[in-house]
Amino acid sequence: MSEERIENEMASEVMPSGGIENKTSQEKVQIVDDVVDVVRGSVGSIQAQQVDLHQSAVQTINTGKADVCFGAMAQSTSQDLEVSYGALGLVKTGDAQVKASAIGGIVADDGVNMELSRSQGIFSRGNVIMDKSVAGLVGARKVKAENSNIVFLVAGKVEGDVQPMFGPRESLIFGAMAGIVGGILVLTGHLFKSLTKVAERKHKKDGENA
Repeated sequence: MSEERIENEMASEVMPSGGIENKTSQEKVQIVDDVVDVVRGSVGSIQAQQVDLHQSAVQTINTGKADVCFGAMAQSTSQDLEVSYGALGLVKTGDAQVKASAIGGIVADDGVNMELSRSQGIFSRGNVIMDKSVAGLVGARKVKAENSNIVFLVAGKVEGDVQPMFGPRESLIFGAMAGIVGGILVLTGHLFKSLTKVAERKHKKDGENA
């Protein structure tokens, strides 16, 4: 099994073991390997069986297991994800363990465990466990929360002291109303464009007849 290591320094050097070390900026670099360890670096995309990210930033990761500590990712696809003190955009994973981190959206097949963290949206086929965390929207088979806040909640079963601002019924109504309003806005936009085109054609025809 090969392993690739990236560190952010001032020069570039290919190591005898096959690892890569001392690279200043690699935002456009695409890495495909078995195990990739990024330390104090910046990489475009990584595809590997395992990725370890420490004090680094990666735009896109596709891996079996991702371990992030003081790192940032724009988009991640993995089977297992562990994040500590990280900032992530969109995450699709099997199981997520999140501690002291901020994540835009999480889609999990198995479950999500959050501690001292926040997310705008969490969707899981399994369970969501939250401890001292905040989420805008949570949809899961079962939600267990302690000392946490959820704005919109849709769950088959809820345990703990969580008191969402909007429960399952209100969340579904809100979603339906948002869809209706969105449809009206789209229809209005199309109507406005059609009326504008008619007015332009009339103006052009009046100019030709003048």
